[in-house]
Amino acid sequence: MSRKSAFSFYLPIAASLLSLVCVAPTALAQHGSEGTVAVTVLDPSGSVVQGAELELTDLATNVVRKGQTHESGTYTFVNLSLGKYKLTVGKSAFKTQVYDDVVVEAARTTDISTVLRVGAAAETIEVNGGAAPLVETTTNSIGTTIDMKQIEGLPIQGRDIGQLSQLIPGYTGGQNNIGGTWNGLPSIDQGNNIDGIIGSPSRMKFGGNSEPAVTPRLESIEEMTVQTEQLDMNQGFGQASMQINFVTRRGSNAFHGRVFDDFRNAALNANSWFNDAATAIDPTNPQTKNPIKLNDFGGSVGGPILKNKLFVFGTFAESRRPGTSQYNNWLF
Repeated sequence: MSRKSAFSFYLPIAASLLSLVCVAPTALAQHGSEGTVAVTVLDPSGSVVQGAELELTDLATNVVRKGQTHESGTYTFVNLSLGKYKLTVGKSAFKTQVYDDVVVEAARTTDISTVLRVGAAAETIEVNGGAAPLVETTTNSIGTTIDMKQIEGLPIQGRDIGQLSQLIPGYTGGQNNIGGTWNGLPSIDQGNNIDGIIGSPSRMKFGGNSEPAVTPRLESIEEMTVQTEQLDMNQGFGQASMQINFVTRRGSNAFHGRVFDDFRNAALNANSWFNDAATAIDPTNPQTKNPIKLNDFGGSVGGPILKNKLFVFGTFAESRRPGTSQYNNWLF
């Protein structure tokens, strides 16, 4: 085989292998950061409805996904970004039904079963209250989702939302929150991922590792899901006894942002009881406060680049404390 023909033969193979290497991690990552909506359509008699028109609209970006129910009367929307959606179900000879608040959570399935009513398709029935995956019927994994409302309403030390995993049923804390376990399993044997990408260093040859390589900060995360039983292999990677899935925020059609600054210094610090007592006994030798200084600041901003098409979201955070070393972690 000549050099030219060999080059022509191996070039397509090399290009195919390169594309597989690039695409595979992306496909794997989607499982941990995206959700699913499973729809079942029935008629008033309880029989399945084939060919019902489904339209799922992302309320944040106005992106529309469409589909039709199969012979089984079901259809599944996969790889959905987390957030709120509007589902429209229509079929000739039946009234159109609209679910205006369908909640999609990461690594979970939202099951919706709708019964169509006989009537003109122009008539619309709105179902308020939406649908959230309180009980999943399409998977046997056991998990708990903590959304932004809970994250922002609970006290968090150091803006590290990973601490909230200790609120999950089945967690038993150790002394000073060290050595805690989930369902009796060691804390070292846990997995962490961010947007489906492995976030644990996993230097050890077993399970996962309790310390994520990238600390999930409050301003960067939209929600977290903790799976403690019957792990989905798409999220747990078949290694850990429990899995924490973090999902970062995203841009939408509306501009939104925030800034923060958490600080403490000598003017705000209180003296200890023992120092105050010693000063009261001997005023000539006053005991000063502990000179702790801390400044934790940053912000986030997101919005549309091209409305309904292209969006951007970014965050910045920095923590400064005298006497400590400083390092940077970049998360894209």
